[in-house]
Amino acid sequence: MYFILRSRPTFSCNSDKAMRKNLFVALVLSLLMTSATYAQLNGDGYYRVKNSLSKRYISIIHDKSNSETMSGKADLGALRSFLSWDKVSSDPSTIIYFEKTGDGVDGGKPSEYYNFCGQGTSTMKIINHNIGLVNMGSGKYRCFAREGSYFYLGDVNSDAAPEEVGYLTSSGNSTNSNWNILPVSSTGDYYFGVKPTVEANGKYYATMFADFGFTPASSAAGMKVFYVDRIWNGNVIIREIEGAVPAATPVVFICPSSSPSGNRLDIAQNTATLPTENKLSGVYFCINTGEENHKEWVTYDPNTMRMLGVCSDGRPGFVTKTESDFKKEYAFQPKASLMAIPANTAYLVVPAGSPAEMPLMTYEEYAAGIDGVTVDGNPTSDITTLSGVTVRKKVTSTDGLRPGVYIWNKKKIVVK
Repeated sequence: MYFILRSRPTFSCNSDKAMRKNLFVALVLSLLMTSATYAQLNGDGYYRVKNSLSKRYISIIHDKSNSETMSGKADLGALRSFLSWDKVSSDPSTIIYFEKTGDGVDGGKPSEYYNFCGQGTSTMKIINHNIGLVNMGSGKYRCFAREGSYFYLGDVNSDAAPEEVGYLTSSGNSTNSNWNILPVSSTGDYYFGVKPTVEANGKYYATMFADFGFTPASSAAGMKVFYVDRIWNGNVIIREIEGAVPAATPVVFICPSSSPSGNRLDIAQNTATLPTENKLSGVYFCINTGEENHKEWVTYDPNTMRMLGVCSDGRPGFVTKTESDFKKEYAFQPKASLMAIPANTAYLVVPAGSPAEMPLMTYEEYAAGIDGVTVDGNPTSDITTLSGVTVRKKVTSTDGLRPGVYIWNKKKIVVK
């Protein structure tokens, strides 16, 4: 499902033979992504897929493949497998929604068919076909495609990192083609948690762009989710989302923990909607394998983009980044000099000439500011933010203070 180019439908061929070959490729490609998602299957829902041999988890790093392939080898460059739970636990690309579409018998064994959804697309949307799963017993599944023979998805080692990173093959064998399908639950071992990228003023912050709806789990007490309502006087006004967050919503988190395990989400389909004012943008993919069909990323532009960071006065905000802030962790990613925004990250598009540092301000602070609260006289007193962080000590003037709402001499003031 994540492997077929939409611009060239797999089934538009000039002969039955070509159609069968392309159908086979489509099935194998989609099987790759689907097999990973069904281990310990329990109906429709969100799952991770873990290889029983390598213990690595499937990750969808792209939604395209080479639909021109006319051989039995499928283009699996859209998938990788990862061992590190620290990465997997907070990676939205490891979450796949399974939607059951039917039952059957294949090779004398009962099978089930599914439409697999994730990273903004689905098997049915791309190839107009569902994928087969066979229960091998003991909590193990095989994902298959068939054209005369059966072809199974397997996991193989990467030459560069033989344990941490794996590649997928359509020639899976009896040892590497068994997968565990693991339901995602905030109360279980296979939870999803947010990994903070910024620490400021004693709090942890992150952004995310993911293809699933969610609410903070009860275990993540104090977690808050925001969208960007507007930009005002050089400040980024964030407004809290109360209740369920819709899928494909770029957001900002304030997290109670520095670890994903303390920032768990309850992932579920929902019908929630948000105001259209959200100024954040998001990116699903950051990939450059050197192949034309696997090159997709958003290049960061310091003139018109800001990313989550820490302002020079210690406040969290959306700030200008430099090349040194970008890195290439894996071989399939663009080199750092391309300044590619990491996958599943939210970022802010701003007018050219915007401040290099744009502090976060809650909507409540903004609302207090536009009420025009001021202070009389020039008292000698500390100036703090509304959250209690001291930004000036024993001062009689607001000269040089960034625009925003502050407490001075036990009163609110607005600096414009």
